Amino acid sequence: MFSIDGVEDGGWPLVRKHQWEASGLIEDVAAVVTLDAGDWNDLHPWNKSVVADRLFAAAQRLVYGKDDAPRSPESIDVRLADGRLTITFDDGTGDCGLDTLDGADPGEFELVWEDGSRQAVPASIDGNTVVIAVPWRRPTAVRYAWRNAPNRGLLCGSNGLPVPPFAEPIA
Repeated sequence: MFSIDGVEDGGWPLVRKHQWEASGLIEDVAAVVTLDAGDWNDLHPWNKSVVADRLFAAAQRLVYGKDDAPRSPESIDVRLADGRLTITFDDGTGDCGLDTLDGADPGEFELVWEDGSRQAVPASIDGNTVVIAVPWRRPTAVRYAWRNAPNRGLLCGSNGLPVPPFAEPIA
């Protein structure tokens, strides 16, 4: 039996990550982020109009070729230099700005170390980039919204659409 509800580190976050990746690999498939459209303990978002609006925008892009339909920003570059990790995002407009859904500082970021341990870290926004100060240890990966019910400082684009959860290696 497939059970992921009780697995905080890898259950739902891994499913979300693979769904998002599949939508980019399989022709005529789209995905939308709905982390902010429901309750923490329910797979099915109660705010159906938010889900419908996001799916409509995805259909406009996918079916009707409307490249200007809003989409969620995605991480496109992760760099570590001089004790700073920068994660750059793009939403397809060429002018992606970032914010948080609740107006708080960006949350839900964590660094992963070679031994598998992880540490939640504060982050800041600079235009279309998230900046994280890296402690003395060199991380091997950065993860965002990697919990079953992430809800603190969720990132969104200037269009209000949330950023999908991700786990990115750090080269």
